[in-house]
Amino acid sequence: MYCVVKHLKTSDVHQDVQSPVEFSASGFGRFIGTLSGDSLANLLSYLSIQDLANLELSSRRVRTILHDKCGLSVSQLHKYYQYFLSLPKAEQHFYQAMATGNQQLLHHLRTVPTVFSPCHPVQCRPEALCAYYTNHFCQQVIHAPSVTLKASGRMEFLPIVSAFFLNTNHNCLINEDSRARAMHIWAPDNSGSWHRECSMDYTTGINMHNQPGGNILFLPSRRSSGEPSVPDRGGSAHEFLLSVVRRSDSGNWSEVQQMTGADIYHSLGHRRINEMIVSDDGKSLVCIDRKSGGAILCCGTDGNWRHNNALSWGDNHEIRFSPDSQYLALFDGAEVSFITRGDDGLWSCSSKIDFGLSCDAAAASRAALDNDRLFDNMEFDMAFSPDSRHFAAWSDDLGIYDETIPGAEKEFYVKVAGLDHNQRWSHKLTITKTHSDTHHCFLLSVDFSPDGRLLVVATINGFDIWSLDDDSCSPVMEDQAYIDGAGQVLRDLPDIKFSMNSRLLCFMMAASSLSVDDNELRASIWYRGESGQWEWEHALNSSTLLKASPRGNALVCRSESESTDIYQYKDSGQWCKQPVKLSIQEARFNRQGCLLAARTDDGSLLLLGLCSDGTWQEKNRWQPEGQIRDFEFSSCSRSLQTRVYHNGKEVLTFWQITPDLGAAR
Repeated sequence: MYCVVKHLKTSDVHQDVQSPVEFSASGFGRFIGTLSGDSLANLLSYLSIQDLANLELSSRRVRTILHDKCGLSVSQLHKYYQYFLSLPKAEQHFYQAMATGNQQLLHHLRTVPTVFSPCHPVQCRPEALCAYYTNHFCQQVIHAPSVTLKASGRMEFLPIVSAFFLNTNHNCLINEDSRARAMHIWAPDNSGSWHRECSMDYTTGINMHNQPGGNILFLPSRRSSGEPSVPDRGGSAHEFLLSVVRRSDSGNWSEVQQMTGADIYHSLGHRRINEMIVSDDGKSLVCIDRKSGGAILCCGTDGNWRHNNALSWGDNHEIRFSPDSQYLALFDGAEVSFITRGDDGLWSCSSKIDFGLSCDAAAASRAALDNDRLFDNMEFDMAFSPDSRHFAAWSDDLGIYDETIPGAEKEFYVKVAGLDHNQRWSHKLTITKTHSDTHHCFLLSVDFSPDGRLLVVATINGFDIWSLDDDSCSPVMEDQAYIDGAGQVLRDLPDIKFSMNSRLLCFMMAASSLSVDDNELRASIWYRGESGQWEWEHALNSSTLLKASPRGNALVCRSESESTDIYQYKDSGQWCKQPVKLSIQEARFNRQGCLLAARTDDGSLLLLGLCSDGTWQEKNRWQPEGQIRDFEFSSCSRSLQTRVYHNGKEVLTFWQITPDLGAAR
């Protein structure tokens, strides 16, 4: 039996809910046979990809309609969705954030014949479209003998009077002209060509950091609301402190909301916004007045932003959104407050965890009375795991030592919290590191694997690996030297890179990190075998490590002969060295690791691409008029941004990257 239910659209809200209509298999076949192609396509548009994939297998007419309307079979689209679900949580969150703030890319995806043209009637999640497109693009790059760089936008700025902010999606550029006291918004249209979409006056400095979205901007403001000031209670609560600017589908920007200090903080004592942080999904905003407090704002169903929750604040406070944008961690140096977003989109404090010297309540209370804090005279940092199920806070030294006490020991901590089965945060683990050398700083960093199941603690003496799950945390390796059997103390911490499958772990050490006795070590690679045991696999030697790919499977090194070596990890488990007869001064990988942009000693920009045999091949080269100052790929790898200094101006150019598939053999 087949059950067909037409779900309500927005226009159907005043209609009665229709009862399910049941058909036998033969009856259902006769029913759809009476429908026109457009009527059947409209009916099918209410079904999920999974339902359509099942229905496609049982009805030839459904299969024909879907192929005519989608250009692809639903079973293929279902595979794309399954590809998204197979990615690590870190990658899934990345594509969700990409889809939230890049409507131009989504429009492009729905008009690419080789990808999804057109998607109607299938309702596919935007993040799945972005994930498949990126993988599809990388495969095209790998098989194309060359790529074309087409300039889609060019802007000139005077460095002295201009500043610009470009988001990671490369779909929104803010230019602040301090001489004209004006702000200009540049953005690409659906074809990728850049235009200045909006210009407006501004009255205060523009805070564009931590704003990933491309269709909504939060701009600090200093304008009177017309309400009388209250001098004895701050006097600025009735000034507009925040403007919300939104981009319509047609590319028109407009100010849709103004908020005063009282609107934001619900207090007349808050005078300013020093910092703004937007969640990756664009649904929450944190505003911070460093002198007196902070607030969480949420967007209501009517599109207006409102105060949701107040935050305490101090000089040593830090705040982080989780990758899935469902949690906030507020750290004051001794205690972490976890704030959770409910199903209604509102935030509330769910739990607090003491991160002091002891988990014992009495000891923690005594420490609080004595103003003894875990991170006094120390640097501290914190992070969520990619799957948003674990959290870590850690400390290392500021380099302040009392050398009148020889050999004085100092303890450093990594505190780990996790979600329990009731979705509440609780303390899971404390890792203690002791340091007694008063003549050297003790440095420590923490990183999670892409799947969120491993925690690496790296120090100047060695590293630990811990296994994390919902019930317990257990050590896999402790106090391990970076090269098996060779102990050394580093001057600086190594960069930590995991492979996408969390089975390969690389420690990259710059020249200043190494002890005098080990001048050649630049990268140490560890591999987790099928048994789950980690083993030291290889050490790569080179004069200078320039760059490691985001997935840790490619390293760019400059040798003493001024040539360049690229080390590539292949599926066979071998690291292969590929000499490049060029002196590369600076290098950038795209996020997927299949493109490498490099500035050479002759001032040109070289674009290398990964090939199917694991080697790197020149795909394009550009010689600018002027000096290259910076270059960066967009998060989707569809474009490359270059910044060149020429004739006293900063020239910013956006290049569309197109694989030359027609030239492939």
